[in-house]
Amino acid sequence: MSETQRETQVVGLDNGNAFTKIVTGYKSTLIFPSVVAPIGNIVKVGGYKFDPSYADDTGQYLVGDQAIRYSNNLPGPALDSMRYESDEYRITGMHALRKAGVRRANIVCGLPIGHIKTHRETVVRAIMGWSKHDNTIHIDRVQVLHEPAGAYFDVVLDWNGVITNHLQEAVVGIIDVGGHTIDIAEVRYGKPVIQHHVCVSEGIIHAYRPMLNDLLQRFKDAPFTVHDMPKIMRDGTVEVHGKKHSVKELTRKVVKNLSNSVFSGIKKMWPSGTGLLRLIILTGGPAELIQDELQKKMETPVEVPQDPAFANARGFYKFAVMTSQT
Repeated sequence: MSETQRETQVVGLDNGNAFTKIVTGYKSTLIFPSVVAPIGNIVKVGGYKFDPSYADDTGQYLVGDQAIRYSNNLPGPALDSMRYESDEYRITGMHALRKAGVRRANIVCGLPIGHIKTHRETVVRAIMGWSKHDNTIHIDRVQVLHEPAGAYFDVVLDWNGVITNHLQEAVVGIIDVGGHTIDIAEVRYGKPVIQHHVCVSEGIIHAYRPMLNDLLQRFKDAPFTVHDMPKIMRDGTVEVHGKKHSVKELTRKVVKNLSNSVFSGIKKMWPSGTGLLRLIILTGGPAELIQDELQKKMETPVEVPQDPAFANARGFYKFAVMTSQT
């Protein structure tokens, strides 16, 4: 099939510092850690030859869980704006497209609110150029929203990109708990107010690190990484040498510390209180864990979308569907 004959697929891509998420339809989702390791950085175990997760004309790479498991030289997730033009950003994005079976794409993705004005054009240009290293995937169009808008569109749009509820007539708060930041925004009558927002530089990875350090001290030969923390948080246990150990006291500390960080951001965003808000939409991987703790601190209802780790990517997808019809 020629390039022009391929059907364009709409894609919601949330290429985050901690995890990359992609949505290409109802129940068509994929998530993996945003970690890339060149094959040259891999420790060869018993002469084993590694099959790359992803390869293009720049090299061969392990991506996600494979990279975490086998690399001995993993860089930490980049925090600065240069990430958008980095090999890691391109490789995780293209790996997600390839794993999802996308060969021609109309992509909607997101940026932290503080990066929208300064980096939107950079991101569009970078993603449109991904195909020059991998001609098996063609990118037709890229749109960039601010990340909390993804959560909003996830709630107000259905899978056909049609508005399905009355929130476009209300004032809504959006809290997106990301890997390195907590973005807090407001949507007034269907329009995001990007001039007024708060970004707390204490995301979930910041909250996980004390627990990770405690675990590594307690179980000195256990190969835990920060990417193991979401499962440990859900389970409340760790397994070391075949034996399970409860770590609920550590998970409670994470929940309390993270909810305190979110609430401090809420007070900065709405110093007079949240009484004007119809509700607060709370998203991100740990949203369900901190919802109850956060709700205790305020009267405004706190709503967590189903499977909140995918809320932004789902919203990007639904927005892409809506705009592709116009």
